[in-house]
Amino acid sequence: MDSFQKNNLTFIQDGEVVNENIISHFSLPRKDTMSTTRDGVDVEVSNFVGMVYKGDEVLVSLPKHYSHIGHAEDSVSAEELGQTDIDLLFRVMTKKRSAKTDEIIGKVDSELDSNYPLNAFFDIYEYYQRYGLYRETETLSHPNGRGIVSWRDTIRKSSNIISKNRNLILLPLYKREKRDKAVFLTECMTFAIQHTLQQFRYALRLPFQENMRVNPHMLKYGKQIVKRLRYTEHNVFKDINKNLIRALIAFFETVPPRMDYVIIKTYNFESTWEKIVEEFLNRQFLGFDESSGLLKFDSLKENNFNFNTQVKRYVNAANLKQSIRLDYFTKHGQTQYIFDAKYYRMLYEINYKQLVYHFLLKDEAKKTISALIIPTDGDSKQSPNLHFDINHIELNKFDEDIKIYIYELNVRNGMKLYMDIEN
Repeated sequence: MDSFQKNNLTFIQDGEVVNENIISHFSLPRKDTMSTTRDGVDVEVSNFVGMVYKGDEVLVSLPKHYSHIGHAEDSVSAEELGQTDIDLLFRVMTKKRSAKTDEIIGKVDSELDSNYPLNAFFDIYEYYQRYGLYRETETLSHPNGRGIVSWRDTIRKSSNIISKNRNLILLPLYKREKRDKAVFLTECMTFAIQHTLQQFRYALRLPFQENMRVNPHMLKYGKQIVKRLRYTEHNVFKDINKNLIRALIAFFETVPPRMDYVIIKTYNFESTWEKIVEEFLNRQFLGFDESSGLLKFDSLKENNFNFNTQVKRYVNAANLKQSIRLDYFTKHGQTQYIFDAKYYRMLYEINYKQLVYHFLLKDEAKKTISALIIPTDGDSKQSPNLHFDINHIELNKFDEDIKIYIYELNVRNGMKLYMDIEN
């Protein structure tokens, strides 16, 4: 099974076979697939993670091992795929690369390939989330209305009536009331949010309760809108409002005028996988059990480990500018942990980098635990097979025991943990 289709959603998977009909129908460029051989047959496999929108149809290329797609005929997991999976993937691909905040999502990094102005949209929506739609107020003065009495308008506009007691009475009383005024910026903002949420309705579910009706054909007048926005920018003084206008300009300058083909792709999900693994280790790793030889993880217990991803060692005396950087390193008591994230479909060869790290740093602690963290569509668990176990028969003069373990992390659960979504 090389793909799975549900209604107008088609799911494929990074590293798995993509048939020619899908490649042709969704107009996938050459870099979206790779030529390889599977079971003696020349095939094309997906080489990206992301989404392709063609009209009302959506092609979704999931990360490696996200589901059973491509793994025999067992499609139980594939049959459960749907909008929640697209939503999760979209959120992971567009997650902020900075520290956690209470905000929804953040900026799209440079590794994301998209013809849609997502960064501009996120800036617009962030303004809406903090301040609501852009509003300007106008003050209206009217007789016998609601609000505060405007004595200036009353004296100027009312009739002077003298009572029997010779008191001056002004009728009617004019009152001033502030009301929101529908403005051009509000309409642009509303359109940008509504249009984006509609376009990515299978992936982006954010609250927007405004009932303002806008011209649904604003994209036809993109150049005129940008020109008017630039003029408006010169008459706005608050920085927060200037930033909103700049985001609106970026949106209307780059949003596709025809929404029949929109892409959001990454050709380097490996870097995202590394961040997912970092989150997993820092939140759930508990250590190593000597008696069972198992790495310990628990989502319910407090983690005492903090893995450093910036540890460098300048090991080359011939060129001290050169260094090695450990993916995940921490030291606890007399034990040091050196882990590496691998975004592989399958492990075929020895991971020489991890082996070299182990050899170079083994004397920095009494015990060194090395492991590779790889994706799986099954349960998260330590593999019964070691990635490396030194052969003392071949290396009979080497008396040290060196092992590299393998831990399989469920991709969907790892992504949920990365986004703070409970299973």
